[in-house]
Amino acid sequence: MYYSLIGLLAVLILIIVNRDILRNLSVSYDRPAWNAYRRFLYAVVAYYITDILWGVLENRKLATLLFADTTVYYIAMGMGVLFWAQYTVSYLNDDRSFGRFLVYSSCTTAGTITLLSLVNLFAPVLFTVDSDCVYHAMPMRHVMLVVQVVLLLLLSGHAFSSLYRMGNVGERAQRYWTLGCFGLIMGVFLFIQLWFPFLPIYTIAYSNHQKRLH
Repeated sequence: MYYSLIGLLAVLILIIVNRDILRNLSVSYDRPAWNAYRRFLYAVVAYYITDILWGVLENRKLATLLFADTTVYYIAMGMGVLFWAQYTVSYLNDDRSFGRFLVYSSCTTAGTITLLSLVNLFAPVLFTVDSDCVYHAMPMRHVMLVVQVVLLLLLSGHAFSSLYRMGNVGERAQRYWTLGCFGLIMGVFLFIQLWFPFLPIYTIAYSNHQKRLH
């Protein structure tokens, strides 16, 4: 149950810090970057909820519900990377080919994860949950996490390169620095999550740094 407490605290912090963006839909209507950021926040909330439920369901040994929750968990994770890519590229105001490549790649990755999650309902390609409510990762789970790590690191590098081009001065430069650092930390923590699937490491990454972005 301690596993779920981390996610519960994280979702409370996110809602408190970003309540203006989450509640007032008209705040950023004409600002594509902030619309993407709002979608990113919703994806993070969905991820937090699945992570909270994961700890509860695993503790209660509810195998069927744990399987369903884990399915949504993977989809929410993929959507988080997609919306983060959209926000980063939009905030950097980058309509060049590399920016579009990052968004299209993230979209393809999120779509692939969603498709694999649906296939996993019938054939184990991402994970399984046995009758004893024990989670087992499958090879495609590792592949998709590595792909997401690479995308996050590319997004981080893109933000840092934009910072270098504009010069490390001013408030906007600080924003670029934050974008780069957040993407880097997300990527590193997701890589660690690859090796420790039973720890809420990615949740910790979200909770420690998303509050600095708005």
